[in-house]
Amino acid sequence: MPDEAMANLLRTTEGADRNNPVRVVSLVLFRDDTRQEVLLGVRRNVPSMPRHPGVLSTPTARVPEPLFAILAHEACPRLTEVGIKPRSAGRSFRLGTGDVSRHPAAFVLESLVARKVGIADALVGQRFEAVATLAATALDLVEDPLGTETAEWTEMLTYEAVVTAGAKEIPESTQAYTRLIWARHDLVVRAMNAGDALIVDDSLNPFEVCIGGLCIRSAIPLLER
Repeated sequence: MPDEAMANLLRTTEGADRNNPVRVVSLVLFRDDTRQEVLLGVRRNVPSMPRHPGVLSTPTARVPEPLFAILAHEACPRLTEVGIKPRSAGRSFRLGTGDVSRHPAAFVLESLVARKVGIADALVGQRFEAVATLAATALDLVEDPLGTETAEWTEMLTYEAVVTAGAKEIPESTQAYTRLIWARHDLVVRAMNAGDALIVDDSLNPFEVCIGGLCIRSAIPLLER
């Protein structure tokens, strides 16, 4: 490896601890039970989200380790090697209909879509409902070339959910995302393979938006089914 490339690698991984990764939850949200369209957002560059500006991603959120451990208990054993592991269908739960008070994952995912996707009022008013389940786990060193320019070891739980009511409640943008898009599942797979986000939507800014993050890579097996 050239000296300059090695120096860049050392700089970007400085402080990264494989034994203490950040914990993240990702939501692959399908518009309806046909599973033809999935919700993606272009991450906004804001102080509360300094990493991955302009990246096309599924809705994600960092989760405190004690809470993540409760969620990950369903995925035991947790990953210790780099990779993405799809999970067989487990126990499903509902969003927007009361499981939030009985199921830790429902609480986390409702908090995610309320804060990032902007549907807090719809959840409170029970105008939005979905059925969700744990779908995949992942562990990887995630770089951030367009944002902080540092890499973080990341452990991710990916949930899939199918909207059963209230897809129209999801806005076109929020404080977290400059765009929210219902993207065709096959176009997302093609865009990921080609490294070209404009395959998903050619109205996106080609100088701003990219695709290829851990959340999308974890979603691909679900979209290819």
